[in-house]
Amino acid sequence: MDERMNETINQLRKITKGKELKSLIDIAERFSIAIAAGARTEARDLLKEVFELEKKYVPLIPHNKFMSQRLQCRNMIMTVGGSKEPIILSILCLKPQKAILLHTDGSADTALEIETDPDINDIEVEITRLLITEYDASQNYRVIREQALPRISHVEKEITLIDPTGGRKVMVASLALAAFYHRFQMVYIHSIEESGIVFPFTERLRIIENPFEFFGDTELGLVQEQFNCHLYEAAFNTCIQLSRKVRDAATLTKVNCLQELVKVYMDWDSFMHSAVPEDKRPKPPLSEKLEGIVADFQRLALAQYLPDNINANLEYLRKLDKTWRDNKNIVDELRLVDIFSSALRREKQKKYDDAVGRLYRCLEMSATLKLIEKGLKDTKEPDYKSFCSNINKDIKNLGIEFEKKKRRKLPNERLGLDDQMGLLDIAGENIARIYEGIRRRRRGSESLMDIRNRSILAHGTNPIPDNLWPEFKNKTEVVIQNTIGKDRFKNLLNMALHGQIYIGL
Repeated sequence: MDERMNETINQLRKITKGKELKSLIDIAERFSIAIAAGARTEARDLLKEVFELEKKYVPLIPHNKFMSQRLQCRNMIMTVGGSKEPIILSILCLKPQKAILLHTDGSADTALEIETDPDINDIEVEITRLLITEYDASQNYRVIREQALPRISHVEKEITLIDPTGGRKVMVASLALAAFYHRFQMVYIHSIEESGIVFPFTERLRIIENPFEFFGDTELGLVQEQFNCHLYEAAFNTCIQLSRKVRDAATLTKVNCLQELVKVYMDWDSFMHSAVPEDKRPKPPLSEKLEGIVADFQRLALAQYLPDNINANLEYLRKLDKTWRDNKNIVDELRLVDIFSSALRREKQKKYDDAVGRLYRCLEMSATLKLIEKGLKDTKEPDYKSFCSNINKDIKNLGIEFEKKKRRKLPNERLGLDDQMGLLDIAGENIARIYEGIRRRRRGSESLMDIRNRSILAHGTNPIPDNLWPEFKNKTEVVIQNTIGKDRFKNLLNMALHGQIYIGL
């Protein structure tokens, strides 16, 4: 007895006994003798004789029975070559309700033999035959996508198995790639062979691991794309999904680290670093979290996956955390530039309404910073006495001049953007003149500020036209530069811009 048959004989002993077992062992012995003697024709003839017995016993072998129960197959999509035997055995083992046979002109007769096999008919499986080619993978994929998959309901896709056991290379490759891409479980009939001759009763169902799922390459590429488009919540959720199914240990480590990295940038993008009161801020602060993440990436030899300007970003977060105050309206240069940077991220996503809303806040904060510089102290409760002292005017004349410019009385509290810019205009500040350019209506059209005020994130329902975004952005950038200085703005913006990651798939 060929030792390669010993395991099979042991399996057969678990499902039969007596004369039946003796007959099966006799067949195995005759086959082993023929193979040892090089009598290939005799071995092939014996296989034809034994196939009817294989159809009965191979599905009962404990391993195959266990796999069938585990997989709970409802549908099968299979490639068909010149041999009907492995296809029939696979169907008999898994007992699907539907089987789609992908065959070529050359294997059409084989597919018909499978469909009309009496044992296949006994399990009442619905057979569909579809024609593919031996050489055109694109055409084969079209058939799979447009003819095979529509025959399977959305719910049934969860229990559809792909079996590429039969057929030529391009046929098998076409089906395998479709299975990997669409996340179908793949199986095949594995057997012991010698010189292309299958040892009887050695056929076993095997699962083919999807390498895309094992290593998570598709999702990792998506994480990279989402992160670099600043879609941090989407990237975070992709990491969570990936961590639940990836099976490669090294990839799982990478995914877990990326998930923590994305979470920091997601919180940064949400301005969590400046949340008040204290208990609403991340713990530990974002800069400390990012420091720990960078250390983990370096320790695990993953530093190449960090954003390309990670050191600048880390330093900026440190500055933001260090300057936090328990104040509902933290106004400083760092947060001003950070808001502008976040507006640029929305520009990349073509979210112009959101982006312009952030630029409006930049205008407010710029005006507030300039007024504080001029001694106003607080826009909620303005100190006009101090302000007038700084601009060499008395309070009475300030009120008269303000009312003349704005056609309303000087407010005593809660100064809006237009109030603040009106005061800065009186003080002779350049940013007020730039602001007036934003407010000024152009011939035959609305002003930039009118368009902003009628947008969906202000007081209307109109989207911001993409062709007006550059002008609004450029004017706001000049306002910020005039507020904190051109070089200061450039340096801070370079630190605040979120970097790109490259996972290198």
